[in-house]
Amino acid sequence: MAKGFASAGAGVMAVDFAADAGEDLVRELDGSGHTYRALDLSDVTTHKELIEAARHSLGEVYALVQLAAVLRRRVQLRWSDVQAAAGMMLSR
Repeated sequence: MAKGFASAGAGVMAVDFAADAGEDLVRELDGSGHTYRALDLSDVTTHKELIEAARHSLGEVYALVQLAAVLRRRVQLRWSDVQAAAGMMLSR
C-alpha cells in the first residue's frame, strides 16, 4: 500500500513498532519526503502527536491506511490486545 501511494506521488509516513522494517520500507519508496515513526499505535495517548508530526512532515493528511495484524494466537483476545484498535482510534 505504501509503495502504491508513493508511486502515485503521495507523501508517506510509515508507522510501526519495528524500527528496522519501517526504515527499510521508507528507503524503498519512490519519490522523496517520506518519513517513518517508531511507535506502538496501541498507546492512544500518542495519536495526536503522530497526526501533528505527519502534518508537519507531509502537509495535510488525506488518508489513513491501517494494516495491522495480530501475529499471536490466543484462546481469547482482549480488545486492548488487538493492534487494529489503533486504526479505529486514529480515525476518530
